[in-house]
Amino acid sequence: MVHKTTNGGQSWQVVSPDLTLNDKKQQQQSGGLTPDNIGVEYANVISSFEESPMKQGLLWTGSSDGQINITQDGGKTWTNVSKNLLEMPAQGAVRNIEASRYAEGKAFLVVDFHEQGNFQPYAYRTTDYGKTWKKIVKGIEPGISYCRSIKEDPIRKGLLYLGTETSLYISFDDGETWQVFMNNLPHTPYYWIEVQEHFNDLVIGTYGRGAWILDDLTPIQQLPVNAADTKAALFNPKEVYRFQTRTGTLQGLPEPSWGFDPPYGASLNYWTNSNKDSVKIYITNTAGDTLRTFKQKGKTGINRVWWDLQTKPTKEISFRTKPTGADWVALDKDRKRSAGGNFTYLVPPGKYNVIMASAGQKFTSTINVLKDPHSDGTADDIKAQTDFLANAYKDFNTMADMVNELEWIRRQVNDLRDVLKTKSANKKLVAAAGKLDSALVKVESRLVQLKFTGTGQDDVRYPAMLLGKMGYVAGAVGTADFAPADQHKEVYAMLKGQLMQAQNEMDALFKGDLTVFMKQLDDSGIKPIVLTWKK
Repeated sequence: MVHKTTNGGQSWQVVSPDLTLNDKKQQQQSGGLTPDNIGVEYANVISSFEESPMKQGLLWTGSSDGQINITQDGGKTWTNVSKNLLEMPAQGAVRNIEASRYAEGKAFLVVDFHEQGNFQPYAYRTTDYGKTWKKIVKGIEPGISYCRSIKEDPIRKGLLYLGTETSLYISFDDGETWQVFMNNLPHTPYYWIEVQEHFNDLVIGTYGRGAWILDDLTPIQQLPVNAADTKAALFNPKEVYRFQTRTGTLQGLPEPSWGFDPPYGASLNYWTNSNKDSVKIYITNTAGDTLRTFKQKGKTGINRVWWDLQTKPTKEISFRTKPTGADWVALDKDRKRSAGGNFTYLVPPGKYNVIMASAGQKFTSTINVLKDPHSDGTADDIKAQTDFLANAYKDFNTMADMVNELEWIRRQVNDLRDVLKTKSANKKLVAAAGKLDSALVKVESRLVQLKFTGTGQDDVRYPAMLLGKMGYVAGAVGTADFAPADQHKEVYAMLKGQLMQAQNEMDALFKGDLTVFMKQLDDSGIKPIVLTWKK
């Protein structure tokens, strides 16, 4: 029976006095809810109920013994439309009814006959309030394929999802044809399908209380009708929240009940019908500045790139010399070693351009980055934070350029010194090279900790230098949507002053000791390639 309440459930009333069920004796008319008493074992149970999203009072019901009823007046009168499903056997369980949001009299339903020994699929569509129905099962694989759930997409008209006892299906033509839509899904009963409309995710409920989520249906909803003939396409990305980290779980090891979240940020989706074409995606701000670049070779079909809403990393720093006091550290095949992580920061809320280039074509779209709804920070706070981090970002790149230049010079000086050592006549030049290296180290050690080996607990054993300190204060400012505190600004000003001092020292070194050393080499006839053999 169908009941309704208008007072939050304190009292109920029957709204299905003439709703048709097979067993009239089971129809009870009382002012309270009818207890179930495991009535599913005796049929005449309303197994599906659906309210029209287009018309108030338009309701659909389906029972566990194959009865489909409709009311258009909020339950005052009901019409049994079961007899209009001409191709449907008797005594099937109506598992799911889906009232359309695109046409008032349109609905879909699936019926399960496996308890009658019939394992074939039964799915139907009506466009006239159940007066006529069309069976829509073309493409559903034969076998154990009885239907359990059906769902209409809330964005794309004609896009449907259908779950059977073993597989998930999708249709782009209102159910006229179906195709398997499994990807990494297991072959299991698909009991329920829902689209979480706020985040536009497809949520699947399977046997055993399993839950599966396909994050972001955007590419499915925007897939071209002639996709096979489309060389490439960029799908318009959905809005994305700029979430800040909040309280995390204290549980360290995964359990069977755990789920896995998607990557943080925005999903950027594109289509290509080639496995060979390179694809480049650029994120730019309204001023046209490139904030992030993604390069990959797409695979035929839908491809996805996750943008973590961060700017591109600062320039990489590569050490080309061994750590101070640690000659045992090896350089790689390119005679360098990593200097560690790079600095990035979250872009502020706003609109950004998404540009894709592939196969000689260019595609453009926009993405809206939204403020974290849990954040207490204001737009002015985030702007002040972003301005602070942008300045620190520039300083990081400045220091990266300085360290890389100093490392290249030191590498060349050390190599040159090794060659000069082979001739006793070059003792003065060898000494001058050692003195120059010491001067270079003095400047470089202001910027980075040259004792870091990249192993063990370097950051505990040795103090961070200017670059590490700048990273620390920038990281503190970027942890939440608040403007930098006065202390942050004061520390930054102090570090900025130290950076300017290091720049001045480096400039003086280049104009002084380095220039002198270069002249000594020239006066000694030492060229860029040092020859030690003479005929």
